[in-house]
Amino acid sequence: MSEKREGPGRIARDGAPPPRRRAVHHRFGVGRIALRQLRSRASLAVALGLSLAAAATLVASVVLIQSRATDEGLRSALAAAGQGANVLLERDGISQPAAFDAFQRDAATRVRTQLGDAVTAGAEFGKSLAVTVRTIDGVLQGPPVTWNPSVVSYTGLNGHVHIAAGRWPDDARVGADWQFTASARATDDLGGPLGLHVGSEYCFQYLVRARPVTEIWCGRLTGTWLPNNVSDPYWAGQVPDPDVSVGHDSYFQILAQMPDGIGGAEQQYVPAAANIPVANTDRVVKGVNQLRGYYSVSSNDVFISGLDTTITGFLSRQSAASGPTLVTALGLLVVAVAAMGFAALQFIQGHIGQAALWRARGWSRARVWSLFTLEFAVLAAVATPLAIVASAGITSAVGNSSATHPALSWQSFADAAVPALIAEGGFLMILALLAAARSGPELSQRRRDRSAISGRSWQRRGVDAALFAAGVGILVFVRFGGADPAGNGQGSGVVLALPLLAVGLLAFASLRLVAFVARILTASRGVAARLARWQVERDPAQYSRLCLLITLAVAVGVFASTYTASDRASAIDRADYMVGADMRATFSSAASPPQLAALSASLPSGVRSAQAFRDVGRPGRTGTDATILGIQGTGFWDIAYQRSDFASPSLRALTSRMTSTDPDGSVVPGTPRALSMSVYSSGLDARIEVEITDANGRVLDLPLSTLGRSGWTDVTASLSAAPGPITYPVRVRAVTVLPTGPRATGDVAVQNLRTDSGAVVESFATADGWWQEAFAPDPAEAPLTPTLLHAKDARPSVDIPINLQEIRLLPPPTSRPLPVLLASQTMSALGVSIGQSFPLHLDTVDVQLVPVGSFDEFPTYYPSRGDLLVVPMVSLLDRLGNLGATSPWANELWLSVPGSRVSAVTAAAAAQSTLLQTFLRSDAETLVLNDPLRRGLDEELGLGFLVALAVVVIGFGLQFLAAARNRVTHFAIMRANGIPRSVLRRSLVAEQIAVLISGLIAGTAIGLALAWAVLPIFHLGTLPEDLIPPSVFHLDPLTLVAVVLGTGALALVVGRMVAGSGSRVDVMATVRSLA
Repeated sequence: MSEKREGPGRIARDGAPPPRRRAVHHRFGVGRIALRQLRSRASLAVALGLSLAAAATLVASVVLIQSRATDEGLRSALAAAGQGANVLLERDGISQPAAFDAFQRDAATRVRTQLGDAVTAGAEFGKSLAVTVRTIDGVLQGPPVTWNPSVVSYTGLNGHVHIAAGRWPDDARVGADWQFTASARATDDLGGPLGLHVGSEYCFQYLVRARPVTEIWCGRLTGTWLPNNVSDPYWAGQVPDPDVSVGHDSYFQILAQMPDGIGGAEQQYVPAAANIPVANTDRVVKGVNQLRGYYSVSSNDVFISGLDTTITGFLSRQSAASGPTLVTALGLLVVAVAAMGFAALQFIQGHIGQAALWRARGWSRARVWSLFTLEFAVLAAVATPLAIVASAGITSAVGNSSATHPALSWQSFADAAVPALIAEGGFLMILALLAAARSGPELSQRRRDRSAISGRSWQRRGVDAALFAAGVGILVFVRFGGADPAGNGQGSGVVLALPLLAVGLLAFASLRLVAFVARILTASRGVAARLARWQVERDPAQYSRLCLLITLAVAVGVFASTYTASDRASAIDRADYMVGADMRATFSSAASPPQLAALSASLPSGVRSAQAFRDVGRPGRTGTDATILGIQGTGFWDIAYQRSDFASPSLRALTSRMTSTDPDGSVVPGTPRALSMSVYSSGLDARIEVEITDANGRVLDLPLSTLGRSGWTDVTASLSAAPGPITYPVRVRAVTVLPTGPRATGDVAVQNLRTDSGAVVESFATADGWWQEAFAPDPAEAPLTPTLLHAKDARPSVDIPINLQEIRLLPPPTSRPLPVLLASQTMSALGVSIGQSFPLHLDTVDVQLVPVGSFDEFPTYYPSRGDLLVVPMVSLLDRLGNLGATSPWANELWLSVPGSRVSAVTAAAAAQSTLLQTFLRSDAETLVLNDPLRRGLDEELGLGFLVALAVVVIGFGLQFLAAARNRVTHFAIMRANGIPRSVLRRSLVAEQIAVLISGLIAGTAIGLALAWAVLPIFHLGTLPEDLIPPSVFHLDPLTLVAVVLGTGALALVVGRMVAGSGSRVDVMATVRSLA
C-alpha cells in the first residue's frame, strides 16, 4: 500500500482525499481563487488586460476600416461611372397604350425582383423616333433644319419640374393641335438655344417614311419647364432638353397619326450606392445578368447597363489592393499576438510560486491550467467591452470625413462587437494553449535552467549571420521579382508570405544586438554601468522577448510611415504622369487650326505653355496603330512632367539628340542679331513675322513689320529682342502674313531674306522648293513661283495674294528622314533598331522616320494601351502640310500654371470653341490621394503603429517591473553593502536604454528594408494608371524620426517610472526573510 503525505503529520491512502481538503475546495473554488490571484497581482492583471484590449481593438478596427474603405471605394467607383452604371430597358415598336403600360409594369416588377433596393427607379417614358420641325406658326422652316426632336411622354413629369413660362398642358387635343411642353433650355442639334415661344404652333413631320403621304402633326406650346433638380434619380442624368413632351393619351394619338414615327417604351434606374455594400455585390451582378439575359436575349429588347461591369471592375481592383492590406494586417496581428503573449508569459511567471503551492497540495496540471484559463477569461471579459468602445470610436473618428459614417452611434458599437468578440475568442484560445504549456511550475524551472545554460548557443554568431543573410536575401529576391516571375505580384501567396518570413528572420537575428549595445553604452567604469552590463551579459535571453516585441513594433511603425510616404509620392507621380503637366488641354483640329498661339499669348503672366501634336499613325505595313506625339525642343521639359528613370539618358537629353539631328528648316549662317527682308504691299492691313527655331528646338515668332502703305520696304526682326537667350545655329521655319484690319485683301510680295551681315537665307528669286500654306477660310498648299509682277531692282519676287486668310511661306522639307524617339516596347514590336529608317503612314501621307533613341516611360504613355512615337513637331507638321494632310496643326497645349492662375487659365481655355477637354494636375492628385482604398490602408497603417506603440510601452514597463521584483533580494543585499538606491535606479535605466536602442535600430532597419522590398510589387489597383510610372522609395524624415524617437521616449518615460519604484526595497525586511 503506497502512502503520501497530505499535510504536516497526516497520512492518507491513495484515492482517499482527506475531508479537510474537500472542505477547503468547497470554500475556495477555482473561480474564487482566480479572482483573489488577479487582485493579488493587480499590476500584471492590468497589463495583460490592456494588452488583450489593445490587440482586440487593433483587430476590430482593422476589420472595420477595411470594410468601410471597401464600401466607400465601391460608392466612389459607381459615382465615377456616372450614367454608365445606370440601368436602361427599352422595347421598340410599341404604339398602343395597353402594350406600353404592360411593359412598364412587367419591367418594374422584374427589376425590383432581381435588384431590390440596389437601384432607384427613374423615369418611365415613351419616346418616338426623331421628327423634324416643318413650320412654326405656319412659316416653313429651313433648309437647313437643325431641330429634330423626339416626342416623349414621361410618367409623373410634373412632379419633377416647375413651370418657367406658360402653364401645364392638358392631355388632350384642342382643335387641330395637341398641347405640349418643352424644356426652357431646349437646344437644337448644334447645341444652340431654340428660343421657343409659348403659344406658338409647331408642326412636325417624320421625313424617313414608308408611306407616300407626308405624316405631320401639329402642337401648341403651352409652357416651358425646368427640372427641380438635375441630380434627381428620375432623370438618370438625361434631361430631355431637345424633345417635346406630351401627355400619355396625346402621345399615342400622335403615334396613330404618324405610324412611321415608331414609338418605344423605356425605363431607367440609377444605382442606390448606399444600398450596395460589397457583401451584396454578388446578388446585384447576378441580377443584372439575369435582366440582360431576359431582355437582350430572350425578348430581343434593349438592355443597357454597366452596373455589373463597374462592380466587378472595382472588386478586381480591390482584390489587387489586398496585397499591401493583407501584409499589413498580418504584420499587425503578429505584433498584437506577440504583445499579448509577452504579457501573458509575464503574468504566468508572476504566478509560478502560487501555482507551485497548489501543485504541492495535490492539484493536477489540468486544475492549474483551468485556473490560469479562468483568469485569462475574466481579463478577456473585461477587455472586450473596452475593445468594442475603442474600435468603434477609432473607426468613427477616422471616418468623420465620410458622409456615410458621420458620428459614433449604436450601430458603430454593433459593427465593432462581432470582430472584437471573435478576436478575443481567438486570443483566449491562444492564451489557453500557452497556459497548458506553462501550467507546471517544474517545467518553468527547467526552462529557466535551460535559459541559464544557453548563453553559448545565444552567442553562436554563425546562426545569427545565417538568419540575417537569409532575411536580406529574401527581401532582395522579393524586390526584384524573383518570387513572382509571372508578374502576378500581390496576387501570389508566395509574395505575401516571403516578406513576413524575412521580417521574422531579421528580427531573430537582431536579438544579439542588445548585448553589443549594452557593451558600448556601459563602457564607463561606474558601478551602475558595470552592474547593467553584468545583468545583460549574464543572461541576455531575459530580454529576448522584449527586444523582439520592440523590434517588430518599431518595424511596423517605420514600415507604415515609409510605405505611406512612398505610396503617396508614387500616387502623385502617377497623377502627374497621366496629365503630363500642370494642365493639358486638347483641341479639335478637324475643320481649322486651333488658335493655340493666340491663346498662349493671352494667358496671365507666369504661365508657360508648349504646343504639341497628337494623332494615330501606322509604322510601315505592320498593321500597328501607334500614337504619334509631336513635341518641340528641350524647352518642352521645362513644362512637362518627367523623372530621371523614364529613360537612359534622360528624356531631355534624348529630346536634345532628336532636335540636333532634325534636318528640316532653312539654316541661317553664323550668329546673326537680326533678319531682314524686302516686302511689297498693295496697301492691305497685315502683320508679317518670321518663325525660327534655335539649336534647342525653341520656336520663336519674330515680328518683321506691320504692313499698311503701298510699295516696297525693308523690314527687320531683331533676334536680340527675343525672350530669353537664343542658342545658335538657328533655322528659319516660316514667314507668316496675317491680316489685321479691314483692308484684308490684296497682294504681298517678298524678296531676299537675309541676315544683318548680308548673308542671304532665301532670295525668293528662283523656284527652289519653298511653298505656301493657307489657312481658313480657304486652306490650301502650293509651291512658290517667283514672278516679275512686283519686281525690285529687276529681280523676281514671290507674289502672295491675300484674301482674308493667314498665309505661311515655308522652306522645302529635306529628303532625309525625321529623327524619332520610340518607346522600348514599340521598338521591340517593330523590330527596328537605332538608325534604321521606316515609313510612317499618317492621315493620307507617308513620312520617313529614323529612330535616334528609346525610352521606357513618357508622360501620358501607357504601354498596355498602345505604342508611342515622339517626333519633332514643327518638322512633322510642315511635312504633313507639304504633302497635303488634312489637319497638320498642333492640337494640344501643355501648360505650367502657378496655383493662383489655374482658374483664369481654365476659363481662357474653355472660351476656345475647339476645346475638347482639359486635364488638371491638381484635380488628378486630389482624386488619387482621396482614393478610399488608399485612405483605408493609410488609416490601417497609422492605427497599427499607435496600437503597436501602446503594447510596446505596456510590455516595456511590465518587463522591467518584473525584473525589479525578481531582483529584490539582490537589491537588498547591495543596499546593505552600501550601494545607493540611485545606483540601482541608474543601472535599471541603463538596461532599458540598451534594450530600447537595440530594438529601435533593428526595427528601423527592418521596417525600411521591408518597405523597400514590397513597394514595387504592391499596388492599389491593376489599371495602367495604378502601375505607371513605377513606384519610388520615398522617406518622410520628419515622420520617421517622430516614429522612432516617439516610441523610444514614451517607453523610456514608463521605464524610468518603473525603475524608480523597482529600486525601492525594504532592506531589513528582505534580509530577515533570508535568515
